[in-house]
Amino acid sequence: HPAYGFGRQPFGNPAVAISSQAPFHMGFFHQGAVFNAVAPGFTRSFTELRVQQYAGLAALAWQTGHAYWGWRFAGMALHHVEDLTQPYHASAAPGASLA
Repeated sequence: HPAYGFGRQPFGNPAVAISSQAPFHMGFFHQGAVFNAVAPGFTRSFTELRVQQYAGLAALAWQTGHAYWGWRFAGMALHHVEDLTQPYHASAAPGASLA
């Protein structure tokens, strides 16, 4: 959504509301130069931003005595880290190769 300041949706279909989640859960960091040249939008991902955001909120919650929210936000941060270990979240074409 433009009001949030993230700009144009880098990948996924903006006409489908749920597809806006994709850049926050997916990161194609190892696709290679050819892939990035063909699909430059895939180089933009907000996954690391979410990890930092939720980790910071977890630390703040623990520092202020809110253990429940500390663990809740820590879980959200770990969820986004875990997403990047899933083939369909870390590769635009799992199993495909240019070699």
